[in-house]
Amino acid sequence: MIIVTQSEIEALRCPLRHYYSYILRLKVDYYPSKNYIPIGFITHGAIDRLYNMVADGNIVLYDGVEILSGLDHYIESEFDRYLHKAAADVMRQIEEDIDMVKILVKWYFKSIFMTEDYDVVKSEAVFMAKMMRLSEKYGEEIIFGGKMDTIFKDIGTGKIYLHEIKTKSFFGPVARTEAMKGVQINAYATVLRHAKELPALDGILYTVIKKPAKLKSESLEEWKQRVESLAESEKTYNKYIQRYPFPLPAHDYVKQMEGAVEDAIFARKRPPYRRPYLCDYCDFRLLCDKQDPNAITYYKKKEDPHEELMGVHVDYEVELQ
Repeated sequence: MIIVTQSEIEALRCPLRHYYSYILRLKVDYYPSKNYIPIGFITHGAIDRLYNMVADGNIVLYDGVEILSGLDHYIESEFDRYLHKAAADVMRQIEEDIDMVKILVKWYFKSIFMTEDYDVVKSEAVFMAKMMRLSEKYGEEIIFGGKMDTIFKDIGTGKIYLHEIKTKSFFGPVARTEAMKGVQINAYATVLRHAKELPALDGILYTVIKKPAKLKSESLEEWKQRVESLAESEKTYNKYIQRYPFPLPAHDYVKQMEGAVEDAIFARKRPPYRRPYLCDYCDFRLLCDKQDPNAITYYKKKEDPHEELMGVHVDYEVELQ
């Protein structure tokens, strides 16, 4: 069996990053600089946690104090998990980022869950799609797998939506175009269209979250106060969190999915090369820069190249022709 995930397809934007992550199976184990802490990953994880808390039914949905307190604890523990292996100076630099993540998640909570418009159908839905034509071509089972952010129902209309969340540094037409052209959104919609366990999908919601930048003239405390005030203002909300609704694609994107999966299969056999314009937020920048002789010691081996699928329940299994 050959498994290709959406995460692997995204890693192929830089073949060297794909090589480190999926051929050598490396992942970061030590953070020598604040720049390498995965802020977006922690923000995303906190939002997933929010959905899970709601979907599990263990809390009252509209008790905002209880939810936000639980999320604050989760965010702090996630930073602790990374920081216990970080360099000493990173510990002193990270306070701003912890507060930033808390504030972004607070905004997100207010925008989605402070109304009675939505009901969580499934959070972090895991899928496995057997690519039938590729499986026949290669003589073994070829699987496109992954984990979707959230599937929710609009209570007012009863419509079902796929919801994907990204942390980015930009908004506007570029973010929207990037989402529409990418494999991810259309592939997920194709999988859900064939999932027998789910009512018919009606549309897609793509949310982009970005950090309110700290001004050069501001102290950390001034920045925190300003951002806290922004979090309470509906007028400024759209400056930092924007949602892009998409209609359901008119047809399946199986051929595009097959092309992306084959690209990943071929990449496993090709010599890797670096695309330097993608380095800013890459986990493997330390290895590529070759300026730190100890860089390789900051990484450890993954048990499996697709760790996100290890030991998890598969929610949707489909066959795509």
